[in-house]
Amino acid sequence: FLRIGILAVGIWLVIDQVHALGAVIAAAILARTAYSLVQNAMLKWREMVTAKKAYGQFKASLLKDHTPQVSVPKTITPLPLFIENVNYRYPHQASSVFRGMDLTVNPGEVLFVIGASASGKTTLCKLASGLLAPRSGNIRLGDVDIFRLQRNSMRQDIGHLPQIVTLFPGTVRENIASMAKGDIDQVVRAAKLAGIHQTILNLPEGYDTQITDNEPLLSSGQRKLIAMARAFYNLPSLIILDEPISHLDFSARSALKNAIKQLKSEGTIVIVTAQSLSRSKLADKVILLKGKKHEVLPTPEKIAARLRQRSHTRRKKSSRTRRSKNRSNTSGKKITVATVTAIDAIEP
Repeated sequence: FLRIGILAVGIWLVIDQVHALGAVIAAAILARTAYSLVQNAMLKWREMVTAKKAYGQFKASLLKDHTPQVSVPKTITPLPLFIENVNYRYPHQASSVFRGMDLTVNPGEVLFVIGASASGKTTLCKLASGLLAPRSGNIRLGDVDIFRLQRNSMRQDIGHLPQIVTLFPGTVRENIASMAKGDIDQVVRAAKLAGIHQTILNLPEGYDTQITDNEPLLSSGQRKLIAMARAFYNLPSLIILDEPISHLDFSARSALKNAIKQLKSEGTIVIVTAQSLSRSKLADKVILLKGKKHEVLPTPEKIAARLRQRSHTRRKKSSRTRRSKNRSNTSGKKITVATVTAIDAIEP
């Protein structure tokens, strides 16, 4: 009706010679465009109201803390890690990643987690660091549920090197200290432990060098070592290293090996993920993830000890077999000689 009314008024103005026919045609085109815009806005209004309501609910859920958090004082005594009957399934997925996982890692032990891609290694790291909550079961550091730790306590007690490394705009010192000013002695100690101290000193402003995305001064391996130093900062009770070997050269891998040895000697629990057993010589416990199931494997040292024991047993058996054969051959020769002598005595 609106367009018909506009055309009617335009034709009346043309008849009265107030406007030309071209003006009427232009007005009709503009009116049709405006009408379509208004109509689309009216159709989208309900979606806009629904989106606004959803945004309000999402914002309220972020401000609301669903999980009561607890404060834990910094303890001198190293704490064990307990994984008790843990089940986890991602939302909107039919199958579980873990089912009934039970494991205890004592202070000063290295847990090596191996498995194929998408087997749940990174998920286990997120659960152990408190970034994800298990569907059922508990993950405790000492007597405290890790997921209930306050964020400041979590940074003190848990160091996490994710598989995808992120450095934030700021100084190297701030990145190692989790974007705080940080104690420079602890920062330097963490950098030395990660094997990146000398590289940082060679930067234009040392530990005060600004890290930006537009002007990258560091290679991917060096960025990973800085993120590793962040995990080592303040020497937490639990350190989680998700695929730490990637992007590292031989010298960096050697520094990582020495760092794990030092962390073990100081009573720190270290969790390392990889896709094979080739780097697990320092492991005290090895767990293989395969779908919903998991299997605790013997460590390389235990495997080597078993192989040495089997080799020693085989050598013993082989030696006994040789001695037995020699004895049988000797007794056979004696019987033959005695038989020949008896025959010779009987014959005339």
